[in-house]
Amino acid sequence: MNGQTRFRTVAMPAGGGNTDVAEITSLLSAALIESNLSTLQKVQTLFGGNLPDDVAFQPAEVQIPALADMAFTTNYDEGYCGHFSIPHGNGAAAAFDKVMAQPDPMRFIKNNLNFGDYDNGEWILFMPGLNTLHKVKPGWEQETTTPQRLREQYQPVLGMQMAQMHLGTDMDQGEAVVPINSEAQSFLESQRSQLDAAGIMPRFENSQAIFGPRQRDRIESILSQYGFARPLFREHMVRLLKANETAQQPMVCLAYSRASTEICQALHDYIAATVQQRGESDKAEVERFLRDHLTVLTIGNAIRTWPDGPAYIHFSAQSDRSEGGTDPLTSQLGVHAGAPAGAGQDAIFLHTDGIFSGFDAHNFGAVGAATLRLIMDMNHLTKYRTLWERGRSETLNIPNYDQIAAKIVLTNGQKWIWKNETAWKGVQLPYEEDARQLLASGSKFSTQTKA
Repeated sequence: MNGQTRFRTVAMPAGGGNTDVAEITSLLSAALIESNLSTLQKVQTLFGGNLPDDVAFQPAEVQIPALADMAFTTNYDEGYCGHFSIPHGNGAAAAFDKVMAQPDPMRFIKNNLNFGDYDNGEWILFMPGLNTLHKVKPGWEQETTTPQRLREQYQPVLGMQMAQMHLGTDMDQGEAVVPINSEAQSFLESQRSQLDAAGIMPRFENSQAIFGPRQRDRIESILSQYGFARPLFREHMVRLLKANETAQQPMVCLAYSRASTEICQALHDYIAATVQQRGESDKAEVERFLRDHLTVLTIGNAIRTWPDGPAYIHFSAQSDRSEGGTDPLTSQLGVHAGAPAGAGQDAIFLHTDGIFSGFDAHNFGAVGAATLRLIMDMNHLTKYRTLWERGRSETLNIPNYDQIAAKIVLTNGQKWIWKNETAWKGVQLPYEEDARQLLASGSKFSTQTKA
């Protein structure tokens, strides 16, 4: 359950805000990456190559008998990376290797590891974003966990059953403290503007560089995207794609935020490994297999190097409202209708009016899930593959601001806001009764503005 780029562990932090993206828009700064790969190489030397020495895995008791010998908990969140969340498992996860050892892994996951009851006929895997723990940890009690978000908001709003594979976070490893000599400190100081923009400039104390808990995830995201680290998540994703060569299930990956960069890299890994095994002449066949069996729906994507093959749906909030509301991650770093290069062959874009401002335009719990469900309902669709097919052949019905606002009210999206001081700029929401009438009839509504 290892294989990550890790940091030295020191004291646990006292706490932190519930920010799923934590300024990731500057994390993947093009200025930092494209012109200064040497910066990454030197940053990488500040960190070790393993989980902490005191990492421990314990068997967990769960309600589902089939999971009894594979359920575990661990004392570091990165220990969950690449493993399946167990519904109602109180923070337990199912060990990936044991799941894959089942005679029919895909069917086993659908039968035992899905959140929700409604089977729409697709095998759906959700992958969460940055800085979200798998289990509540001391000092982080105010955080909502990835299973909690899926169980309480994402899945009920979307309505379709889905499994979740965790990405892991370094938040619970505290600050990263590394010795640093004067030459290395001078180098980092010379890169301050770029490292500050990326949110990973450390502070210096007594010949030590100190990186904050949330900075660690940002650094790993950068290192992973550009080949300096390889999260276990990616290796496991490749194995799932390999397994589906036999199962041939209609597989759907819902990749949110940072997960979009990891699934993109996993697709490159899978294609490269398969072509190397079969020969370059079979690359077109590999791409056809992915096109036939894999739908990738990105939610607030942050990368522009999607390989041809899968059926891509790139979903985000894109707004020209004066109050803001545009998802900063996708608008600046991801693929969208205004920047389609690298979106993957035959990709479609679903852009809706941003409601909340700041990074809450990127917030899947507050607005994204409600909007995606509304798109499905307005187009009378129950499968994401059909959404892609419809989008390729005809114009889709896309909800307007008023309709999205109504759906947010009816799904309690406002309860999942991250930063109230900025999110509500220019926002008006209907009362619940008016929201129901608006979605039923399309009529106007009286508005309420958050106090």
